[in-house]
Amino acid sequence: MIPLLSAARLTGTPTAMAAATLSYDADPDWLWVGSEVLRTYTNDGAQQALTDLRTFIGRCPTVVVSSGLGVGDRVP
Repeated sequence: MIPLLSAARLTGTPTAMAAATLSYDADPDWLWVGSEVLRTYTNDGAQQALTDLRTFIGRCPTVVVSSGLGVGDRVP
């Protein structure tokens, strides 16, 4: 998980949380790792967390992919 996107930094501590990390390694040339985190909040905490996250992402610059897959694509 990217620390800047942690729920505690955006909106405070969730009331409950669960996390899982998934991986797939069929061979040395093909490795995939993903993480999923679920949180619950009281009242409108989840709505506020998403609003804060959208605001945070909105401040990120757009970059142009210069190598690898998607060369030339603009990524916000």
